[in-house]
Amino acid sequence: MFDYYYYLLNVTADPAAEEPSGLMVILPPRRADRKRAGDVFFALLSLEGNLPLTGSQQNGLIEKAAEIYFTAGGSTTAAMRAAVEPINEFLYARNSRSSSEGKQATAQLNLGVLHGNTAFIAHAGTTHTLLLSKTRVEDYNDPAAGRGLGLSRSVTLRFYTETLEP
Repeated sequence: MFDYYYYLLNVTADPAAEEPSGLMVILPPRRADRKRAGDVFFALLSLEGNLPLTGSQQNGLIEKAAEIYFTAGGSTTAAMRAAVEPINEFLYARNSRSSSEGKQATAQLNLGVLHGNTAFIAHAGTTHTLLLSKTRVEDYNDPAAGRGLGLSRSVTLRFYTETLEP
């Protein structure tokens, strides 16, 4: 049994803001696939560009991704990949429609799943995930990760796994 804490480090956000849009931690619904029934899904969707999304649009994309994850069969990483596809498709279609106006938005995504005592982490774009334990701090990032979501039809994800200890 673990206690999970998540801390968002964002130097540009309003310090008075509660929890920013685009950050969600979601527990499995009652009708989750049996392989996903004990998982915890978390995501941080960070947007860049001159075609912003509202907070409710960002949260809606994450909720849809979680719904797909919790109902998907197969491995944990395959379900995570399936969950990211609709986010990329939405952003890519939106960017395609607005390209004539010179507007676009890209997204960096930190996606994670706690499955038993294992953390599965997926990154789209250049982003970081820090894992803190009693003995070390692990910084997961790939400086050559690519451009993020919304710029092409295909999604490039970088996966990391870590066994959690109390």
